[in-house]
Amino acid sequence: MQKKTLGIMILVVLLAGSFIFAQLPEQPPVGEPPMSPEVPAPIKEVSKLPIDQLIEIVKSTRLGYSIVSIKSDKGVFGRDKGSYTFILDDGTEITIDKVTGEILNTKEGKGLDEETLGILAIVTVPLEDAVKTSSEAFPDNKLISVTLKVNELGNPIYEIEFDNINVQVDASTGQIIFPEGVAPTPQETLIEDFFEMPLEPSTPLEAPTEEETPMDEIFPPENTENF
Repeated sequence: MQKKTLGIMILVVLLAGSFIFAQLPEQPPVGEPPMSPEVPAPIKEVSKLPIDQLIEIVKSTRLGYSIVSIKSDKGVFGRDKGSYTFILDDGTEITIDKVTGEILNTKEGKGLDEETLGILAIVTVPLEDAVKTSSEAFPDNKLISVTLKVNELGNPIYEIEFDNINVQVDASTGQIIFPEGVAPTPQETLIEDFFEMPLEPSTPLEAPTEEETPMDEIFPPENTENF
């Protein structure tokens, strides 16, 4: 009986030892350097298409329609979904991939509200021109959204949100009205133009010549008749 119990205990110990040995990390063969732990490769940021190219793709799908707004799509916890949603003046919503330019979804609209249509009636600068102007003024910023609205004076503007700054563009003139001082003032432009003008060689001034006065006028001849 004791031998049987001892045999069972030895078997249990062997099984437990083999299980513990299997859990140990694999060791390199004798004489070879230990293997370094694998380091995951850094995730490369995928380059996105410029916003002006995405705008042209969207416009090509609906010729004759104007873009009213652009919005970067957000997912769970506000993470970027990698797409933009464009709204056209007929209410159509077009979702496009930021990287490939692929049209992901098109939702036919039922028209815009009367307020937006009223603003569109007085707009003379298209949305894509306002985006181009603001992107050139702030090239190191990522576009978040573009919205057409009216300011406190009742003038139509494009409110353009970047990741680091908000910009307002006049929808009638195409000029950036906020932040102020982005475009050069006329006075600054004139000064720059003045210094850029080539200098013309100056013509030497000739000294005025003095007319010679006859000597007889300076010293009139003496009247000798009285002598």
